[in-house]
Amino acid sequence: MASLAGLICEPQLSEVTNITVAGKCNWFYPTANKVTCPRGDPCEDDLIAEHRFYISFENSECKGYITEKFFKRMSQMLVPIVLKRIIYKDEDIPPDSFIALDDFHSYKHLATHLDMLLHNDSEYMKYFKWTRRYRKPYSYKSDVGCKLCADLHARKELRVHNIREHIYRNQCGPRFD
Repeated sequence: MASLAGLICEPQLSEVTNITVAGKCNWFYPTANKVTCPRGDPCEDDLIAEHRFYISFENSECKGYITEKFFKRMSQMLVPIVLKRIIYKDEDIPPDSFIALDDFHSYKHLATHLDMLLHNDSEYMKYFKWTRRYRKPYSYKSDVGCKLCADLHARKELRVHNIREHIYRNQCGPRFD
């Protein structure tokens, strides 16, 4: 199942493996199975039950940013497929709990690996070894709003003279590689 993150590379993946796309932008995937299922609708649970993986690409590549889709689908026992392993390296996420696109030389190699996991339950279940030591997240809740309120009430100040430089200096985009 794919989540659209505005990436050009996902349509290429749908040409080498079977992908189901749910959402408004399924026109972007000419070779994918297209399903109409509004976000939050009960049909989403049925759709998820039929799949083992979830494309969980970030909308932005920024240090410390992990898409909520990663945690939401992980709680539903789907293996997330992410863009880059390095994004998750310093976030205390077990490295064997997800599949990273950059671990493979091509989309075809990734598709071969996914196909093997579809037909080999014991290999697939290795992605859930982390559940023996950690609790499965039932939902992902960010406390960023609470932190913002606390900072505002404490009158903490942050002055940014050049917002572009602040965002892109070793934080987001190609320099994060």
